[in-house]
Amino acid sequence: MRDDRSAAITDEQAKMWIAKGVACAEPVLKLAGDAAMPRRVVAERAAGTPRFGDFMICWPEHRADAEAICHIADAGFFLRLLRKAYEPTLRYNSGLGRVITGPSRCEVAFTNDVLQVQLREVASGYSMIRHHSLMLFYGTLWLDEPARTEWFTLYAEVARTVTEANPLPAQHQLDAIERRAFDDFVRLAEQSIRSPDILLSDEVALRPILDYLRFAAVAIAAVEYDYRQTRRENLDAWHSQQLQLGYQSDDYSLAQLEQLWQTHDRRR
Repeated sequence: MRDDRSAAITDEQAKMWIAKGVACAEPVLKLAGDAAMPRRVVAERAAGTPRFGDFMICWPEHRADAEAICHIADAGFFLRLLRKAYEPTLRYNSGLGRVITGPSRCEVAFTNDVLQVQLREVASGYSMIRHHSLMLFYGTLWLDEPARTEWFTLYAEVARTVTEANPLPAQHQLDAIERRAFDDFVRLAEQSIRSPDILLSDEVALRPILDYLRFAAVAIAAVEYDYRQTRRENLDAWHSQQLQLGYQSDDYSLAQLEQLWQTHDRRR
């Protein structure tokens, strides 16, 4: 269900979310050691047709004097796509879907990118499921309540649904899932703008993208589970480890994913 009031992204909102992301990222960057690369971050409304159409709310682009978070004007298609991806979970608990209709997921899109652009790039093997899950975890962690708890609960329930139905993918399988999804983001970009209703009703065309979104949710849940299991006095060390040793590695989060799958296996 579309809510235009929450789907529209104004220039004022974009600036506000970036300012919040900068403030929230500052203490985390101090724990990131030489992985941190603080930069000025600005909002920029996208011009023309974005490469990924309406599949992506915002994305970073490098500028000579700043990192720009470019954004579309309306997140309605993306939010409806998320709801479709999470439908196997929402079918059993429709109340979990309320958070999708609010502005919080748009906020996360901006704040997580603010952190990402101020970190050293991963040298090789960057994964939108494995590495970017940490960025989305931080963006969700920085939400105000009750949205923070609602999103983490939703991710945990999506993870439960997925892990009950699927074996643990190997790294190359996860990489293939997201590679197929991003190929389709480009292939279906114009359709996402011109005929979104028809596209959202096409389960076959969207299958790789829906799989990608579900596994990304599992990865976020795995990171949050690891964070929640960490004692408060060890959290600074946890942040340092995640950003310096974990995020910068080629196989980031596979251990957390495996732990999550095993945890759910023991509950069966």
